[in-house]
Amino acid sequence: MDANDFRRIALSLAGVEESSHMGQSDFELEEESLQRHVAELPEIFLPIADGWGRMGMTHIRLPRPAKTY
Repeated sequence: MDANDFRRIALSLAGVEESSHMGQSDFELEEESLQRHVAELPEIFLPIADGWGRMGMTHIRLPRPAKTY
């Protein structure tokens, strides 16, 4: 999955909105839904350290694309 795949999937979910922060895409959804994702898939959804994470800001880890030669 790459960033475009993630964007397409994320925006297909009810209540998800895309915006931008400091040149980076971000996606907003209800806090209850976000907490469920973090609990169910902690290897993918990682709360940002310190205050940002306590406010619900979360990193999403996408697999690195395979190298092509």
